[in-house]
Amino acid sequence: MLSHEEQLHRLAAAVPEATGSAVVAGDPCYDRILASTTRRGIFREALGCTDDTRLIVTTSTWRQGSAFGAWPTMLRQLMAELSPVHHRVAAILHPHVWHQHSPWQVRTWLADCLRAGLVLIPPLEGWRAALIAADVVVGDHGAVTCYAAAMGKPVVLAAFDEDEVVAGTSVALLGELAPRLDPHQPLLPQLDVTSGYEPVRELVTSFPFRAAELHRELFYRKLGLSEPDSHLVQPLLPSDGLSPGSGPQALLVSGTAERLRLRAADVRPAMTGDCFLAVHTDHPVRSLRTNADVLFGTVSDEELAGVLDRTPSSLIAVSETTGVALVRGHSPVRILGNDRVVGACALHAWLSAHPNDLPATLDVDVNGRAYRFALPSLR
Repeated sequence: MLSHEEQLHRLAAAVPEATGSAVVAGDPCYDRILASTTRRGIFREALGCTDDTRLIVTTSTWRQGSAFGAWPTMLRQLMAELSPVHHRVAAILHPHVWHQHSPWQVRTWLADCLRAGLVLIPPLEGWRAALIAADVVVGDHGAVTCYAAAMGKPVVLAAFDEDEVVAGTSVALLGELAPRLDPHQPLLPQLDVTSGYEPVRELVTSFPFRAAELHRELFYRKLGLSEPDSHLVQPLLPSDGLSPGSGPQALLVSGTAERLRLRAADVRPAMTGDCFLAVHTDHPVRSLRTNADVLFGTVSDEELAGVLDRTPSSLIAVSETTGVALVRGHSPVRILGNDRVVGACALHAWLSAHPNDLPATLDVDVNGRAYRFALPSLR
């Protein structure tokens, strides 16, 4: 860590008019992040992540040279490559993006990504918790990316506007150390990076965990008052602003009943090859909904027959609430397992090879993850 004197010297060089009046008192935001790292499991659960989910957090500052400004299709390109079984993506956008363009516009720009399972972190609370939960961070020259590097997270840069960065700062150093994403190559392999930003951390603060103490001492001294003898209070970060999102609302499914491959259909081109569609009953894209082979939604058992009748191309309609599945030409079954939509997709793949035979159980590998389903008949 830089000493107090070294920090003051750097500050005087960068902002000469601050000489004689500035103090170095740490970073209260960074301290609160550090103090809350023990809540990582809570934050990951709030984001819908299991132990083997890889959480990719993307972050963008504002203006044209930011990640979102310079590469607005990056989220869509990234999510098109990901397995929705293994990955989850959360996006942090600078509050200026939200307030300049409006929440409606932001959500409209990202509507297909949201339907593909993107978690959009609100502009005020949740971004620090999302950083703690992250496995890898994709960012730019904004402060959030710098905090991620200081925390020891693997960081990749989607953009970096040199003209917006002051030389000699922690952000400038991050720009020298972090790898850059190549938009012309597959993105997922480029995220297999390691951390190693100790020099950035040293420039973020000289007084880790001491900002509250130093600020209180400064404020009371300026007021000419004695400090209270009570303990300093530093609340840990809440999980406010975190949610698991909707999950993918339309899936492209390929493979066999023993081995399936799932991708989010909203961020991918039209179907090609031997695959089928699983789509939510409320999906706003009519062409996807009416061509679905599997329909799923939080519908009651009584509504399932109508769902299937309204979509002649569909073979299966399943209630995510109860697990009841109506199978055209067969008796209804209940899908018992930890993901009823995946179970319905596996059943569809089975029936493609065995059209006259409903299985009692199904064991299936989905994007490398093993699932087991029981399918008891309801008649």
